Amino acid sequence: MSYDISLWQQSASLEAEEVYTQLSDGQAVDGLVPLPIDEIMGCLRKEFPGIEENPGTLDWDSPDNKGAVQVSWSPQHVRFDCYGLSTKYMKKLTSVAREFGLPVYDPQRNVRYETDPKGREQPPSDG
Repeated sequence: MSYDISLWQQSASLEAEEVYTQLSDGQAVDGLVPLPIDEIMGCLRKEFPGIEENPGTLDWDSPDNKGAVQVSWSPQHVRFDCYGLSTKYMKKLTSVAREFGLPVYDPQRNVRYETDPKGREQPPSDG
């Protein structure tokens, strides 16, 4: 089963589903804050030893070869395409988001989970 989640920070009230669609189509979105991509990628490299760098993506297979994640990004967002990942590894991905104070958007549910300044998950926001 595949599942994807996306991270972005916004400086304006925006509709999450519309932002996700535009970012997925490779468009820049007004009202989003540039992300510290190099630092986020560095954190992912620490959390996922053996992650492979490819043009425009980072790719990782779980040690038991039962799950995988492909990471793609732009200056405004990071997207995780997950394939059969266990809860343990999904939690690692969301912990990276929390480390940078980034809300997690779940397009399967159209829910954006906010984090507070200390990285704790907050109730879903509407936008």
